[in-house]
Amino acid sequence: DAVRGPRSKFKVQPAPGWQVSDLAAALRGGSVAGSAKPGGKDPGADGNSPRSQCLGAVAAELTKLGRGLKGVAGGGKAAALAEWARDCANAAKSSPDPRWRSAPAWDLNGLGAGGGEDTGADPNLEAVWQARLDRLRGEYEARIQELLRQLEAEKEKTADALRRLAEEMKRAEDMINSLRRKLQEMQELMKKAGLGKECDDAIWGAGLAEFLNGRDVFERLYRDALSRMRRLAEVQLKTMQESNADFVRCMNDLYAPLVGQAGAEDVARGARPSSVLFRGPTLADQRAITACLRRADLGYPGGAQRSVSPAPSFSV
Repeated sequence: DAVRGPRSKFKVQPAPGWQVSDLAAALRGGSVAGSAKPGGKDPGADGNSPRSQCLGAVAAELTKLGRGLKGVAGGGKAAALAEWARDCANAAKSSPDPRWRSAPAWDLNGLGAGGGEDTGADPNLEAVWQARLDRLRGEYEARIQELLRQLEAEKEKTADALRRLAEEMKRAEDMINSLRRKLQEMQELMKKAGLGKECDDAIWGAGLAEFLNGRDVFERLYRDALSRMRRLAEVQLKTMQESNADFVRCMNDLYAPLVGQAGAEDVARGARPSSVLFRGPTLADQRAITACLRRADLGYPGGAQRSVSPAPSFSV
């Protein structure tokens, strides 16, 4: 534009002398001024050079940054970018002609989700573990269902076997009862024929006596148990009656000094103790009875020596 302008005073200077080899060496050395000369030493090849130290520090910080981003929710993509930058810095540090791969796709969407707090968990990792747990849960639930089905099948088989066993036991018991009846009928026929002693000896010798008398033994034991229960009930009833009698006797002894002869006669006729007390002796009689209880030589008023008769027994 300066050249084409009508009023421009720009003067074109001649281009400086340069060579392609000098420009390539300057680009490899990182200096535009051409610090690396042909045949000279690359200033970045030395690990102690300022450029190497700077790139090493950058790579170390990028490593820390990548680790930190991995611990932040949604920081996986940003961590990949930090790792890429670290690799590029290491490549530039170690080689005068570095080669690097293209930068990965990254964004900051979802970085620090949840109010900006560090949750310490990667949602992708949580999703992977949740899917794994769901799969394990499904497998174990399927196994449990299969085991339950097998258990139900075994229970049905066991119930069927027990049912068949009960039927066989019933059939065997019927056969045993039928055989016992037939042997008893044979024994009766032998006795009628006059061979009862020989039949009994044969049955005893064959060991069938207990088999034939098994039902009788059971009935005898059953009757003995009933008799024992009856005697126990009678003993309990007798003990209760004696306790009631003792109670009634104690009550009679308590009421007798208060009710007097008339009250005792009323009780003997079946009156209740409460009604006897209501129709009890007069106040003078009660005082006389109390005086007699205090001194044995005192009697009733008027010189009548009345003694309180023992209370008659009565049943409740």
